[in-house]
Amino acid sequence: MQSIDDFVRDRALGIHLIKGLDLPDEVATATYEATRANLRPTGELAQDVRRLWTEWTKPLLGFEEDVPLDRAFDTTVLHEILDPGG
Repeated sequence: MQSIDDFVRDRALGIHLIKGLDLPDEVATATYEATRANLRPTGELAQDVRRLWTEWTKPLLGFEEDVPLDRAFDTTVLHEILDPGG
């Protein structure tokens, strides 16, 4: 949860992390803004945001086929941390 808080509070850090995906500056900035605006307290992104981000990055990564959102945005570890007994 601290990482999510850092991402939301520190715009420069968030954009820097996204630029690590080799995205153009304008895409990285727009992605950060969309992501930050839609982060939930659970740390998950809304499905439409995940789909948009996946569609933006597919051409940059050379993917032509559909990318399953549950594989591109696996939140299993997040849920294990938030509810270790469940």
